Amino acid sequence: MSVTAELELMALMASRICHDLISPVGAIANGIEILTEENGADGDAEMRAQAVDLIAQSAEQAARRLTYCRMAFGAAGGAGAQIDLNEARKVATELLAGGKVTLDWRLPAGGAGRNVAKVSLMLVAMGADCLARGGNLVVEGRSQGDKFEVSVRAIAERLSLNPSLAAALGGALPMAQVDAKLAPAVYAGNLARGAGGFVQLVEESGAILLDALVG
Repeated sequence: MSVTAELELMALMASRICHDLISPVGAIANGIEILTEENGADGDAEMRAQAVDLIAQSAEQAARRLTYCRMAFGAAGGAGAQIDLNEARKVATELLAGGKVTLDWRLPAGGAGRNVAKVSLMLVAMGADCLARGGNLVVEGRSQGDKFEVSVRAIAERLSLNPSLAAALGGALPMAQVDAKLAPAVYAGNLARGAGGFVQLVEESGAILLDALVG
């Protein structure tokens, strides 16, 4: 990938993070505005209570998304660091909390390379995007020599698949066609291929399989 393409990917990743945070942060601002308007003896106590609930729920959602972004997109632990896959499971579980997607995390406990956790989390988010109407995500994996194989299977009667996702994962999508939603797929593929691995998408009957080999 050229320097120009890398810079464009960085900008798209930043846009994706901002997109994920705009909704809860905006809700917090709305809650504070309501509290300000309803302050004082003449204010509506029920509205104030609802505003406090909105702020609390939105702050929790923002914190969950930030934690996910830090581990999936950031440099948690530094180069060569080992990350506890139980911690990655917790991050994935909290990311999907309250939604229509059920997570079945079967990765073995214990430490794994930083990129294993990062790619696993990104594939979980991509799999959840395929389950817009709800469904099950099954995450499995095992060591393969000096690498780690991760598979995320999105299972539902009705699936929603971005037609460019497979090409983005495989590094075959021109940067001119990559948007903020597809940027994590390009990033995940680059991480895996950079260490001699791969990420691929396979369509199955009633399921979409996201499979990766990560160094």
